[in-house]
Amino acid sequence: MNTKNFKKFAISKRSSKHIVALTLIVSILFVSLFGQVAFAQPAQGSTSVKSQEKTASRERTPLIKKTVHAVYEGQADGHTVEVSVYGEPIALQFKQGLQPKISSLETGDAVVITYTVQKFVNDPVVLLCNLLSIRKLEPGEVKYTTF
Repeated sequence: MNTKNFKKFAISKRSSKHIVALTLIVSILFVSLFGQVAFAQPAQGSTSVKSQEKTASRERTPLIKKTVHAVYEGQADGHTVEVSVYGEPIALQFKQGLQPKISSLETGDAVVITYTVQKFVNDPVVLLCNLLSIRKLEPGEVKYTTF
């Protein structure tokens, strides 16, 4: 074997070792990075646990119906009014059928309202309040009493 062929052979052996080593390093990196992601995926049974948690978080307390005297504070948006009951403001959602009655009210009017209150079981801070009826108090009617 002459020296030219030997150098060619030695270079090709060295470069093939580099290619093998580089491929091995890249493979190890790939498996270590993406292999953890594959093992980190939740098991099939855990999806039912998540859906049960969502269902539990949506569970509501029993619906409570109240009729009280209040002060009309105004309309917050196209489907929400604000009233004060015993000096505390309450935002109430209403359906379009009540829009004519609400439009006839002015800020500061004494009203009698019937509404429902409900809470989420796992979040007692959030109140779901829906206005069922509203009427303006006539002059001489007693204000701020609960029925």
